[in-house]
Amino acid sequence: MAVRKTTATKKETEALKEALKATSEVSTEKPTATQPEAVSAVEAHAPAAAAPATEAPVKPKRVRKKRGEPRGPHGGARPGAGRPPIDGKRFAATYRIRISAELHARCIAAGSTEMRSLLTNYFALKDSVPDADPQTVCARYAEEKKHDILTNLPAANLQLPKLDLRAACGFPNPSTDADVEAFSPADYLARRPEATFVVEASGDSMIDAGIHDGDMVFVDRTAEPRPGKIVLAHVDGNFTIKELAVEKGHPKLLSRNEAAGYAEIVPEDLDGFRIEGVVVGLARRF
Repeated sequence: MAVRKTTATKKETEALKEALKATSEVSTEKPTATQPEAVSAVEAHAPAAAAPATEAPVKPKRVRKKRGEPRGPHGGARPGAGRPPIDGKRFAATYRIRISAELHARCIAAGSTEMRSLLTNYFALKDSVPDADPQTVCARYAEEKKHDILTNLPAANLQLPKLDLRAACGFPNPSTDADVEAFSPADYLARRPEATFVVEASGDSMIDAGIHDGDMVFVDRTAEPRPGKIVLAHVDGNFTIKELAVEKGHPKLLSRNEAAGYAEIVPEDLDGFRIEGVVVGLARRF
């Protein structure tokens, strides 16, 4: 079979060259003015590139200064700060109390300076006076009696026979012949009959001291009252038999019945408080 060899004509060859030349000119042509605008528009709608991740700055930990250490320039006490001192003294403490509306109004009218001076003078006077001797306090309320009690009555001269022996309350003593002598109950219970009188006890507030309801209590008006003594006192318009005590220079009366738990008596009117006498004995019938 015969093969036909085909060759390009001169005209076709020139056309091919022209086409290649046109293609080369298009590829080497510079971009027009509208191309950058198109590129910019594309870049404007494109998502922004993520910024490289950086660690947050670490805040330095505040270190507390110990007491006595010097402070920095931005903290601590500043000269001239706070309330101004009064008479060279700086007051930093506050004390609050509850008072009546009338007293509050008077304090406001007087002012803080005058009230501060009043308190200062009060405590200065209180510290300058020593605590009174308890015995002196007791004697003060026994000097002037509240009531006149007639004690110089004629003696009854009652005498009873008294055996010269001691009767045991435990194991009995052997019986022996005993002498008999005259015994006066009044002379025994009243060391100073001219200053002694008798009152009847009422109630159970002193049973721990051996004084029961209905006992006849002997009271000596001249005996010296002391803390711990049992006295007959006149307080708030009433007579009472109690144990005498002194606390911070003020007298008070104590009961002696632990089971009942009676409250102590603190005289409100010291001008009307009097110690009429000291209990020196009692008599009881069975």
